[in-house]
Amino acid sequence: MSVISNHCLSRTTSWVLLCGLLLGFAAPAWALSPSAAPQAPVRGIVAQPEPEAVIRAFILQLAAGQTEQASMTLEPGLEAPRPYSSWSHFFEALRGGQLDRIEPWRKELWSAQGREYRVHYRVGSGRPVIAYVGIRAHGDGPWRVSSWSFVPQPRLSAKDLGRTYAGAGYWLRYPDAYRLRVTDGAVSLLAPGVSDPVIFLSVLPRPENARQMGTEEYVRQFGPLNIESADELVRFERFSLPDGHPAWLETWQGLKGHLGEDRPRALVVGPLYLVPLDPDAQHWLMIRCLPGYESVLDAVARNVTLSRPAAR
Repeated sequence: MSVISNHCLSRTTSWVLLCGLLLGFAAPAWALSPSAAPQAPVRGIVAQPEPEAVIRAFILQLAAGQTEQASMTLEPGLEAPRPYSSWSHFFEALRGGQLDRIEPWRKELWSAQGREYRVHYRVGSGRPVIAYVGIRAHGDGPWRVSSWSFVPQPRLSAKDLGRTYAGAGYWLRYPDAYRLRVTDGAVSLLAPGVSDPVIFLSVLPRPENARQMGTEEYVRQFGPLNIESADELVRFERFSLPDGHPAWLETWQGLKGHLGEDRPRALVVGPLYLVPLDPDAQHWLMIRCLPGYESVLDAVARNVTLSRPAAR
Protein backbone atom coordinates (compact mmCIF):
# COMPACT_ATOMS: atom_id res chain seq x y z
CA MET A 1 0.00 0.00 0.00
CA SER A 2 1.42 3.40 -0.93
CA VAL A 3 2.19 6.22 1.52
CA ILE A 4 -0.78 8.19 0.16
CA SER A 5 -3.11 5.22 0.67
CA ASN A 6 -1.86 4.73 4.24
CA HIS A 7 -2.38 8.40 4.98
CA CYS A 8 -5.98 8.31 3.63
CA LEU A 9 -6.78 5.16 5.59
CA SER A 10 -5.34 6.70 8.77
CA ARG A 11 -7.53 9.81 8.39
CA THR A 12 -10.62 7.69 7.69
CA THR A 13 -9.93 5.49 10.71
CA SER A 14 -9.54 8.53 12.97
CA TRP A 15 -12.88 9.96 11.86
CA VAL A 16 -14.65 6.65 12.45
CA LEU A 17 -13.18 6.32 15.94
CA LEU A 18 -14.09 9.92 16.82
CA CYS A 19 -17.68 9.53 15.56
CA GLY A 20 -18.01 6.31 17.50
CA LEU A 21 -16.92 7.95 20.74
CA LEU A 22 -19.29 10.90 20.26
CA LEU A 23 -22.32 8.81 19.30
CA GLY A 24 -21.73 5.93 21.68
CA PHE A 25 -21.45 2.98 19.26
CA ALA A 26 -18.61 0.56 18.77
CA ALA A 27 -16.18 1.15 15.97
CA PRO A 28 -16.04 -1.49 13.25
CA ALA A 29 -13.24 -4.03 13.37
CA TRP A 30 -11.47 -2.56 10.36
CA ALA A 31 -11.21 0.83 12.10
CA LEU A 32 -9.42 -0.74 15.06
CA SER A 33 -7.19 -2.87 12.85
CA PRO A 34 -6.19 -1.39 9.47
CA SER A 35 -5.24 -4.87 8.28
CA ALA A 36 -8.95 -5.77 8.51
CA ALA A 37 -10.01 -2.92 6.20
CA PRO A 38 -12.42 -3.81 3.37
CA GLN A 39 -10.45 -5.35 0.54
CA ALA A 40 -10.81 -4.54 -3.13
CA PRO A 41 -12.68 -7.17 -5.20
CA VAL A 42 -10.53 -10.04 -6.41
CA ARG A 43 -9.56 -9.51 -9.99
CA GLY A 44 -10.15 -12.19 -12.59
CA ILE A 45 -13.75 -13.05 -11.60
CA VAL A 46 -16.02 -11.85 -14.40
CA ALA A 47 -19.71 -11.42 -13.59
CA GLN A 48 -22.19 -12.85 -16.11
CA PRO A 49 -24.08 -10.22 -18.14
CA GLU A 50 -27.67 -9.59 -17.11
CA PRO A 51 -30.38 -11.21 -19.29
CA GLU A 52 -31.44 -7.93 -20.89
CA ALA A 53 -27.83 -7.16 -21.81
CA VAL A 54 -27.50 -10.62 -23.40
CA ILE A 55 -30.55 -10.02 -25.62
CA ARG A 56 -29.31 -6.54 -26.53
CA ALA A 57 -25.90 -7.90 -27.54
CA PHE A 58 -27.57 -10.68 -29.55
CA ILE A 59 -29.61 -8.20 -31.62
CA LEU A 60 -26.68 -5.84 -32.15
CA GLN A 61 -24.41 -8.69 -33.23
CA LEU A 62 -26.96 -9.84 -35.81
CA ALA A 63 -27.43 -6.28 -37.05
CA ALA A 64 -23.67 -6.09 -37.59
CA GLY A 65 -23.57 -9.46 -39.35
CA GLN A 66 -21.68 -11.15 -36.51
CA THR A 67 -23.67 -14.36 -36.78
CA GLU A 68 -21.05 -16.66 -35.29
CA GLN A 69 -20.90 -14.69 -32.05
CA ALA A 70 -24.69 -14.37 -31.94
CA SER A 71 -25.25 -18.10 -32.43
CA MET A 72 -23.32 -18.80 -29.22
CA THR A 73 -26.13 -17.06 -27.31
CA LEU A 74 -28.72 -19.64 -28.44
CA GLU A 75 -29.59 -22.57 -26.21
CA PRO A 76 -28.38 -25.84 -27.81
CA GLY A 77 -31.12 -27.57 -29.77
CA LEU A 78 -33.33 -24.48 -30.07
CA GLU A 79 -35.30 -24.40 -33.33
CA ALA A 80 -35.56 -21.26 -35.44
CA PRO A 81 -38.76 -19.23 -34.92
CA ARG A 82 -41.51 -19.65 -37.45
CA PRO A 83 -41.80 -18.77 -40.32
CA TYR A 84 -38.00 -19.03 -40.74
CA SER A 85 -36.84 -22.44 -41.90
CA SER A 86 -33.43 -22.10 -40.22
CA TRP A 87 -31.43 -19.84 -37.98
CA SER A 88 -29.32 -18.73 -40.96
CA HIS A 89 -32.46 -17.32 -42.62
CA PHE A 90 -33.42 -15.60 -39.37
CA PHE A 91 -29.92 -14.15 -38.97
CA GLU A 92 -29.98 -12.80 -42.51
CA ALA A 93 -33.33 -11.08 -41.90
CA LEU A 94 -31.88 -9.19 -38.94
CA ARG A 95 -28.74 -8.02 -40.73
CA GLY A 96 -28.73 -4.23 -40.63
CA GLY A 97 -31.66 -4.15 -38.20
CA GLN A 98 -32.14 -1.63 -35.43
CA LEU A 99 -33.04 -2.31 -31.81
CA ASP A 100 -35.68 0.01 -30.34
CA ARG A 101 -36.28 -1.26 -26.81
CA ILE A 102 -36.50 -4.30 -24.55
CA GLU A 103 -39.38 -4.64 -22.07
CA PRO A 104 -39.91 -7.14 -19.24
CA TRP A 105 -42.67 -9.59 -20.17
CA ARG A 106 -44.82 -11.63 -17.76
CA LYS A 107 -42.65 -10.86 -14.75
CA GLU A 108 -45.02 -12.81 -12.50
CA LEU A 109 -43.68 -15.99 -14.14
CA TRP A 110 -40.00 -15.09 -13.83
CA SER A 111 -37.71 -17.38 -11.85
CA ALA A 112 -34.09 -17.34 -10.76
CA GLN A 113 -33.21 -19.31 -13.89
CA GLY A 114 -35.66 -17.99 -16.49
CA ARG A 115 -37.14 -14.71 -17.71
CA GLU A 116 -39.13 -13.38 -20.65
CA TYR A 117 -38.86 -10.12 -22.56
CA ARG A 118 -40.73 -8.31 -25.31
CA VAL A 119 -38.22 -7.01 -27.84
CA HIS A 120 -39.00 -4.21 -30.30
CA TYR A 121 -36.71 -3.86 -33.33
CA ARG A 122 -36.78 -2.86 -37.00
CA VAL A 123 -35.69 -4.77 -40.08
CA GLY A 124 -35.35 -4.04 -43.79
CA SER A 125 -36.48 -0.52 -44.62
CA GLY A 126 -37.64 0.07 -41.05
CA ARG A 127 -40.49 -2.42 -40.66
CA PRO A 128 -41.24 -2.73 -36.91
CA VAL A 129 -41.12 -6.21 -35.36
CA ILE A 130 -42.11 -7.39 -31.88
CA ALA A 131 -40.57 -10.63 -30.62
CA TYR A 132 -41.30 -12.53 -27.41
CA VAL A 133 -37.99 -13.84 -26.12
CA GLY A 134 -37.31 -16.34 -23.35
CA ILE A 135 -33.89 -16.49 -21.76
CA ARG A 136 -32.61 -19.10 -19.34
CA ALA A 137 -29.52 -19.97 -17.31
CA HIS A 138 -28.51 -23.42 -16.11
CA GLY A 139 -26.78 -23.30 -12.73
CA ASP A 140 -23.97 -20.76 -12.79
CA GLY A 141 -23.75 -20.88 -16.57
CA PRO A 142 -24.40 -17.94 -18.90
CA TRP A 143 -27.86 -16.73 -19.89
CA ARG A 144 -28.93 -18.12 -23.28
CA VAL A 145 -31.89 -17.46 -25.53
CA SER A 146 -34.29 -20.37 -24.92
CA SER A 147 -37.32 -19.29 -26.99
CA TRP A 148 -38.11 -16.75 -29.70
CA SER A 149 -41.53 -16.23 -31.24
CA PHE A 150 -43.53 -13.48 -32.90
CA VAL A 151 -46.77 -14.24 -31.05
CA PRO A 152 -47.12 -14.64 -27.27
CA GLN A 153 -46.79 -18.28 -26.29
CA PRO A 154 -49.11 -19.53 -23.53
CA ARG A 155 -47.51 -19.95 -20.12
CA LEU A 156 -49.37 -21.78 -17.40
CA SER A 157 -48.89 -22.13 -13.68
CA ALA A 158 -50.33 -24.75 -11.33
CA LYS A 159 -53.45 -22.67 -10.72
CA ASP A 160 -54.30 -22.92 -14.43
CA LEU A 161 -54.43 -26.73 -14.30
CA GLY A 162 -57.98 -27.31 -13.12
CA ARG A 163 -58.51 -30.93 -14.17
CA THR A 164 -57.06 -34.06 -12.61
CA TYR A 165 -56.51 -37.59 -13.92
CA ALA A 166 -55.32 -40.65 -11.98
CA GLY A 167 -52.90 -42.54 -14.19
CA ALA A 168 -50.95 -45.76 -13.66
CA GLY A 169 -48.86 -44.73 -10.67
CA TYR A 170 -49.15 -40.97 -11.11
CA TRP A 171 -51.58 -38.06 -10.94
CA LEU A 172 -51.89 -35.65 -13.83
CA ARG A 173 -53.16 -32.07 -13.76
CA TYR A 174 -54.04 -30.35 -17.02
CA PRO A 175 -55.86 -27.21 -18.28
CA ASP A 176 -59.65 -27.01 -18.18
CA ALA A 177 -59.84 -26.31 -21.91
CA TYR A 178 -57.94 -29.50 -22.85
CA ARG A 179 -59.56 -32.90 -23.40
CA LEU A 180 -58.17 -36.19 -22.15
CA ARG A 181 -57.92 -39.30 -24.31
CA VAL A 182 -57.00 -42.67 -22.78
CA THR A 183 -56.01 -45.63 -24.95
CA ASP A 184 -54.27 -48.92 -24.23
CA GLY A 185 -51.02 -48.03 -22.50
CA ALA A 186 -51.08 -44.31 -23.28
CA VAL A 187 -52.72 -41.03 -22.31
CA SER A 188 -52.90 -37.94 -24.49
CA LEU A 189 -54.24 -34.40 -24.29
CA LEU A 190 -56.10 -32.59 -27.05
CA ALA A 191 -55.90 -28.80 -27.31
CA PRO A 192 -59.03 -26.67 -27.85
CA GLY A 193 -60.17 -26.84 -31.45
CA VAL A 194 -57.68 -29.59 -32.34
CA SER A 195 -58.91 -33.07 -33.25
CA ASP A 196 -55.61 -34.91 -32.73
CA PRO A 197 -53.54 -35.19 -29.54
CA VAL A 198 -50.81 -32.64 -28.91
CA ILE A 199 -49.36 -33.90 -25.59
CA PHE A 200 -48.52 -37.57 -25.04
CA LEU A 201 -47.90 -39.56 -21.84
CA SER A 202 -46.78 -43.16 -21.68
CA VAL A 203 -45.37 -45.47 -19.01
CA LEU A 204 -42.32 -47.41 -20.15
CA PRO A 205 -40.32 -50.11 -18.34
CA ARG A 206 -36.57 -50.06 -18.41
CA PRO A 207 -35.10 -52.24 -21.13
CA GLU A 208 -33.56 -55.45 -19.84
CA ASN A 209 -30.05 -54.29 -20.69
CA ALA A 210 -30.43 -51.12 -18.58
CA ARG A 211 -31.78 -52.61 -15.35
CA GLN A 212 -28.47 -52.25 -13.49
CA MET A 213 -27.79 -48.62 -14.44
CA GLY A 214 -27.95 -45.88 -11.84
CA THR A 215 -31.00 -43.63 -12.15
CA GLU A 216 -29.29 -40.56 -13.56
CA GLU A 217 -27.02 -42.64 -15.77
CA TYR A 218 -30.11 -44.29 -17.23
CA VAL A 219 -31.81 -40.94 -17.82
CA ARG A 220 -28.81 -39.76 -19.83
CA GLN A 221 -29.08 -42.91 -21.94
CA PHE A 222 -32.87 -42.77 -22.25
CA GLY A 223 -32.95 -41.26 -25.74
CA PRO A 224 -30.80 -43.86 -27.49
CA LEU A 225 -32.55 -46.69 -25.62
CA ASN A 226 -36.15 -45.63 -26.11
CA ILE A 227 -36.47 -42.80 -28.63
CA GLU A 228 -35.92 -43.45 -32.30
CA SER A 229 -33.52 -40.98 -33.97
CA ALA A 230 -32.09 -39.54 -30.72
CA ASP A 231 -28.36 -39.05 -31.07
CA GLU A 232 -26.69 -36.28 -29.02
CA LEU A 233 -27.92 -35.01 -25.64
CA VAL A 234 -28.06 -31.20 -25.83
CA ARG A 235 -30.07 -30.31 -22.71
CA PHE A 236 -30.28 -32.05 -19.35
CA GLU A 237 -32.07 -30.76 -16.24
CA ARG A 238 -33.13 -32.38 -12.99
CA PHE A 239 -36.01 -30.79 -11.06
CA SER A 240 -38.40 -31.65 -8.22
CA LEU A 241 -42.12 -32.33 -8.59
CA PRO A 242 -44.59 -30.69 -6.17
CA ASP A 243 -44.51 -33.77 -3.90
CA GLY A 244 -40.70 -33.75 -3.77
CA HIS A 245 -40.05 -36.63 -6.17
CA PRO A 246 -37.32 -36.12 -8.78
CA ALA A 247 -37.91 -35.74 -12.49
CA TRP A 248 -35.79 -34.91 -15.51
CA LEU A 249 -36.05 -32.84 -18.66
CA GLU A 250 -33.88 -33.50 -21.69
CA THR A 251 -33.61 -32.69 -25.36
CA TRP A 252 -31.76 -34.75 -27.94
CA GLN A 253 -30.27 -33.89 -31.31
CA GLY A 254 -30.90 -36.45 -34.04
CA LEU A 255 -29.65 -36.94 -37.57
CA LYS A 256 -32.47 -38.96 -39.11
CA GLY A 257 -35.01 -37.35 -41.39
CA HIS A 258 -38.78 -37.41 -41.26
CA LEU A 259 -40.84 -39.79 -43.35
CA GLY A 260 -40.85 -38.87 -47.02
CA GLU A 261 -37.44 -37.18 -46.95
CA ASP A 262 -34.66 -38.56 -49.10
CA ARG A 263 -31.74 -37.12 -47.13
CA PRO A 264 -31.27 -37.16 -43.36
CA ARG A 265 -31.17 -33.80 -41.63
CA ALA A 266 -30.62 -32.56 -38.12
CA LEU A 267 -33.72 -32.54 -35.97
CA VAL A 268 -34.54 -31.97 -32.33
CA VAL A 269 -36.03 -34.82 -30.30
CA GLY A 270 -37.84 -33.38 -27.34
CA PRO A 271 -38.25 -31.87 -24.97
CA LEU A 272 -38.83 -35.10 -23.05
CA TYR A 273 -39.94 -35.12 -19.41
CA LEU A 274 -39.08 -38.29 -17.49
CA VAL A 275 -40.54 -39.26 -14.10
CA PRO A 276 -39.53 -42.47 -12.24
CA LEU A 277 -42.67 -44.12 -10.86
CA ASP A 278 -41.22 -46.60 -8.36
CA PRO A 279 -38.42 -46.54 -5.74
CA ASP A 280 -35.95 -48.45 -7.89
CA ALA A 281 -36.87 -46.43 -11.00
CA GLN A 282 -37.74 -49.42 -13.18
CA HIS A 283 -40.87 -47.81 -14.63
CA TRP A 284 -40.90 -44.32 -16.10
CA LEU A 285 -43.51 -41.82 -17.17
CA MET A 286 -42.44 -40.10 -20.39
CA ILE A 287 -44.20 -36.88 -21.44
CA ARG A 288 -43.70 -35.14 -24.78
CA CYS A 289 -45.62 -32.89 -27.18
CA LEU A 290 -45.98 -31.67 -30.73
CA PRO A 291 -44.08 -28.49 -31.72
CA GLY A 292 -45.84 -25.36 -30.53
CA TYR A 293 -47.16 -26.80 -27.25
CA GLU A 294 -43.92 -26.74 -25.25
CA SER A 295 -45.16 -24.21 -22.70
CA VAL A 296 -48.29 -26.24 -21.88
CA LEU A 297 -46.18 -29.38 -21.75
CA ASP A 298 -43.80 -27.74 -19.28
CA ALA A 299 -46.63 -26.75 -16.92
CA VAL A 300 -48.29 -30.18 -17.12
CA ALA A 301 -45.06 -32.13 -16.63
CA ARG A 302 -43.79 -30.05 -13.71
CA ASN A 303 -47.07 -30.57 -11.83
CA VAL A 304 -47.24 -34.37 -12.05
CA THR A 305 -47.35 -36.06 -8.63
CA LEU A 306 -47.04 -39.67 -7.51
CA SER A 307 -49.75 -39.20 -4.90
CA ARG A 308 -53.15 -37.54 -5.01
CA PRO A 309 -52.66 -33.76 -5.25
CA ALA A 310 -53.98 -31.69 -2.38
CA ALA A 311 -57.44 -30.22 -2.84
CA ARG A 312 -57.38 -26.58 -3.87
